[in-house]
Amino acid sequence: MKNKMLAIGLAAVLSVGALAGCSSPQNASSKTELKNGLPEKYAAGFTVPIINYPPYSIVDETGKVSGFDYDFAQAISDYFGVKFETKNATFEESLLGVSRGSYSWAPAASATTDRKKTYSFVSYFKDGYKLVVQDSAPEIGNTTLDMCGHSIADVTGGYTLKYLQDFSKQCTDAGKSAIEIKTFPDQGAIQLAVKSGRVDAAALTLANGSYTVGKSGGLKVTGPVFAPTVECFTLKKDSDLREPMMKAMNALIENGTYAKILKKYGLEDAAIPKSEIDPEAN
Repeated sequence: MKNKMLAIGLAAVLSVGALAGCSSPQNASSKTELKNGLPEKYAAGFTVPIINYPPYSIVDETGKVSGFDYDFAQAISDYFGVKFETKNATFEESLLGVSRGSYSWAPAASATTDRKKTYSFVSYFKDGYKLVVQDSAPEIGNTTLDMCGHSIADVTGGYTLKYLQDFSKQCTDAGKSAIEIKTFPDQGAIQLAVKSGRVDAAALTLANGSYTVGKSGGLKVTGPVFAPTVECFTLKKDSDLREPMMKAMNALIENGTYAKILKKYGLEDAAIPKSEIDPEAN
């Protein structure tokens, strides 16, 4: 009798174990549901390049990252319920990294006609450009012809290069000296070129120029406003992240997070009413 009861008990245990074994694959395969329509392939999170270009991205002496592009990466990741990591890069490297699949997106690029052949874009703020010179230098006037004869630094592959080249041609067509355009790998390098006297001026965005002058000293903003642009997140051409990113940005605009981030950096005037995929080319 005792052996019979033991056998029955053992059979019951094996039966329960078998049932548990049947259900375990289902439990193991169930994953945390991603929020707000993010494709499953991004479940591990995002990798975002950081270009040291205050106040978009700021990397301090200890390597700590801040800036409004960092804050937007955090807000977008929170919206989708995933994590993100950052990697330092130059502007050119950030776009190449998107092409190669190293980065989920690259921040702060203008949707030019040429770039649209290779990338897709999601808009998130507007900006323009002026010149930064040494604070002891003469003012540069408010027309593009006032740039004639000056040496001006820009970032390699930068959005404003085509404008500076066009302005230089306008100068020579008007019988004035051409603009001497010099390119450098990043914004830190072009600011250093101005401070050291290697160039007369550097083309910086309104946001970066104002921030740089306020923080570093020894420089001032001058010259005409030129190259107005809507800045975008850059993604692989026809990426499946385009629609979710646009929805994320519009949700941040609607819930007030977007305005708070811009205000934190004094960029309220850079706000756009809504985010769009592939906005009109600049």
